[in-house]
Amino acid sequence: MRVRLVTPYQLTLGMELLECSSGRSISRMKANRRIAKAPGNPNLDPLALMGFIDQGLSQSLKGLIAAEIGISTFDLRIGLLSGSSMGDELTLTAEAVMVGKTSATVTGSVTNSSKDIVGTATA
Repeated sequence: MRVRLVTPYQLTLGMELLECSSGRSISRMKANRRIAKAPGNPNLDPLALMGFIDQGLSQSLKGLIAAEIGISTFDLRIGLLSGSSMGDELTLTAEAVMVGKTSATVTGSVTNSSKDIVGTATA
């Protein structure tokens, strides 16, 4: 069952929220023309990839903080493996590892359709 509670930005990215439980989320993004590097180039634009990771990490906080509380990302760190194939589909598994009154730490890993890890992130 797919969860369809996503923002307009996430819809623009083509991001799907596959799982979202308290402290953990799984998101997927498939390649599409809106987020391609250039017309005729199917590779994902790096800015779309950063947006996908940022949005996916924040999904893991749903249920852990009140819905009316806004959040901002500080100290987003993304590491991507050079030379690895991103493919046409990416999956981000994110987990909240520490949640306090005014801050939280979230980690995640990005895999391609072959289930190879192509990147990690923390915020």
